Amino acid sequence: MSGGPVFSLCSGVVAAIEERRPEREIVLVRTADGHRRRAIHYPGWFGPLRTGQTVWLNVEAVRLGLGAGGFAVVVWAERHAGAEETVKETAKGGTEAADQAGGKDAGVEAGEADAAARAEGAEAGMGTGEAGGAEAAVGPEARRGPAAGLEREAIVVKERYTPLQFAVPAAEFGVPPGRLAGRPVLILPLHSALPLAVRWLRRRRPGWRIAFVMTDAAALPGWVSDHLAALYAEGALQAIITAGNAFGGTHEAINRYGGLLVAAREAEAILIGPGPGGVGVGHPVANAGAEQAENINAVAALGGIPVLVPRLSAADPRPRHRGLSHHTRTALALAFGSAHLVLPAPAGRRERHSGASASLWAVGPVRAAVDAVQAAWAALPPAVRRRHRAVFRPLPSPAALDAFDPGGTVRTMGRDRRADPLYYAGVYLSTEYYINLMQNRAPAQSTLP
Repeated sequence: MSGGPVFSLCSGVVAAIEERRPEREIVLVRTADGHRRRAIHYPGWFGPLRTGQTVWLNVEAVRLGLGAGGFAVVVWAERHAGAEETVKETAKGGTEAADQAGGKDAGVEAGEADAAARAEGAEAGMGTGEAGGAEAAVGPEARRGPAAGLEREAIVVKERYTPLQFAVPAAEFGVPPGRLAGRPVLILPLHSALPLAVRWLRRRRPGWRIAFVMTDAAALPGWVSDHLAALYAEGALQAIITAGNAFGGTHEAINRYGGLLVAAREAEAILIGPGPGGVGVGHPVANAGAEQAENINAVAALGGIPVLVPRLSAADPRPRHRGLSHHTRTALALAFGSAHLVLPAPAGRRERHSGASASLWAVGPVRAAVDAVQAAWAALPPAVRRRHRAVFRPLPSPAALDAFDPGGTVRTMGRDRRADPLYYAGVYLSTEYYINLMQNRAPAQSTLP
């Protein structure tokens, strides 16, 4: 085994609170080494911060210049009276839930101390018996605590066996073991596709309830996402299911399968994908995008229709992402399930583009990228192309893209719609196709009991 993870810590004092939400704060910290660093803090861990408070930061991502938004992360905070009250209330809520569940630790008697027995019990749910103390309970449940009266089996631990493990109610508890029964599910390649797809769904079908299953392929705390906070606040998203070790949603699921079933119970339209902050090293399978194959398989295994949003680009400086990204190509090759995906119409059908639309897509780099999409699809092994259903659609007009991303506020990899229209076109075409699929299955409502 390796010597363990390497990370950089530094201490400092909170100089200013730049942003404060119940689930997330952005603070400016004056560190001991003389720097002023912006840091993310989750009040669920240590309570709301105050100026002058001593904190410790993890600065590893900042030190390495990785895509963490230039933020450090608060990993410890000096306690103040308000934080202590938060801790006490959280501990009380967790203890009451444990007491009402009968004193069992996921099938293990509370009085047992044998480590092996506890490890076996952990697989059955790792109940709050191991996380019911005041310190262990300081986590995402500081805002709401495990619900009183829940059965012990309904309470599980996330971030298991790390210093920050915490207990949450499992959203799957009580959900019938049903299937999606032909329900289409939109599978996103990047977190930036979420606000585009959700707001378009909301505009085109305002009566639909929408749920998003956030996997743990990228960021783990849903609270880090500005998109999620905005979409939920404006009522565009009705349910956020954080699956696996992701956390901070309106519902906490043990895995993507349970998350999809919870989403089917809560909403008509279902989307699944990563949070912000994907990872990759240029290897075909060593990247967060490969999880699209897992999402395809999960949807297909539950009897749904996977609709894969392809990752397209004409402006990415990395050749492997131009045209049809290698993330999408790899996911298609790895998946056992059969996915639908929408690609730009081939050059032979480009007469269907006209006027301003033709001029938009005729620009040198953009046209080359569109042609590269066709070449990448044709280059996939025949067995892969037979497994999936590729649908070719005309590229949208500039006016359609303007309506799809009003104000041009959504960025992907630092680029807006004008800098990389092909990415936005891919999300637009896929969302329109998804709407048509949903309309052709009646009724558009939950198929679960």
